[in-house]
Amino acid sequence: MSERRAVNRLAFGDFVTAVFDDRAALCLGTDISERGMFVRSTRAVDTDLGRWDGPVIIRFELPGDQRQLWACGRARRAGWGTDGPGTGIEFVYVPDDTLAVLRQYVDAA
Repeated sequence: MSERRAVNRLAFGDFVTAVFDDRAALCLGTDISERGMFVRSTRAVDTDLGRWDGPVIIRFELPGDQRQLWACGRARRAGWGTDGPGTGIEFVYVPDDTLAVLRQYVDAA
């Protein structure tokens, strides 16, 4: 079975903050694209995040760049990523400056 993706994903491997349900959780972003991110965390957070039906704010930095970036998304699926269980976050709003940086990062890879 092959994957059909509208945009390329890149391995990420850095800590991100996911804010949802009036709390903030430290997660590990394992891959990223301009349309979303797959995050891993503790089992309790993954379970709660995977079931959360509201907005999720992801705050992160790209490797080699110290700018604080953010995007608003929604939990799209809980399951297995490239290196373990987690939650796929689909970005539903990305500020223009963050989107420009993400596109540059993806295009440079």
